Amino acid sequence: MRKLVLIALWVLVPVLTAQAQDATPTTEPGVVMITSPVDGQQLFGLVEMVGTAIHPSLFDGYILEWSNIQNPEVWLPIQQRVNQQVNNGILGQWDTVSASVPDGIYQIRLRLFLADGTVQDFQVNNLVLINSAPTVVPTPLPAVPTATVQSLPTSGPSPTPLIQQPPTVTPRPTFENPVDLDQNNTSSTPEEEESVVNFSAVEGAFCLGVYFSMAFFMLIVAYLVLRKQISPFTRRLWWQIRSEFDNDQDY
Repeated sequence: MRKLVLIALWVLVPVLTAQAQDATPTTEPGVVMITSPVDGQQLFGLVEMVGTAIHPSLFDGYILEWSNIQNPEVWLPIQQRVNQQVNNGILGQWDTVSASVPDGIYQIRLRLFLADGTVQDFQVNNLVLINSAPTVVPTPLPAVPTATVQSLPTSGPSPTPLIQQPPTVTPRPTFENPVDLDQNNTSSTPEEEESVVNFSAVEGAFCLGVYFSMAFFMLIVAYLVLRKQISPFTRRLWWQIRSEFDNDQDY
């Protein structure tokens, strides 16, 4: 009997051990990824990192880190550890200017920590950081040939020649005939006199026509005004004369 019990235990112990191992719960993986920036993207200034860091039950925080491609084993924190889950949102910001990060090729990593001690990573590689503006090299201008000025030989002082002036004759004053002066001053061409006379005649005729037109217009206006004012009296007078004439004929 004792042997049968030992044989049964020897058979059942491995089976129970296998069932216990199968019943041990496995850790459910979380969601950890960076959607922006992507591999090979150019970065500058303040870099905003977007992605997801969540776990349904074992979330214990996440952290963002960066590393230079020349020393990929050394990771430096971008910010402090975050204890709040992010689902397709802003994970953090990398201020490359304030941190004085030199230009180069870098990689960033998102690490998700779980309560059971598990760590899940997501990495973005070959990020090109360019903060310094390119140096503008001025285009050299073509050389302009300069003309050489040759100096002329200077001669010594030349003697000033003496010029003998001939004797000048003092002119005597001449007196003009006053009659000739008056004739010269009063003389004018017939064309000038004709033009002056013609202009005066045209101006006078124009002014006279304007005066006649104004007088005629004023007479017409006065006639119309008087006619309107005396028309009732003339009609009344005419009817009286006609009535008296008719009465005389009746007698």
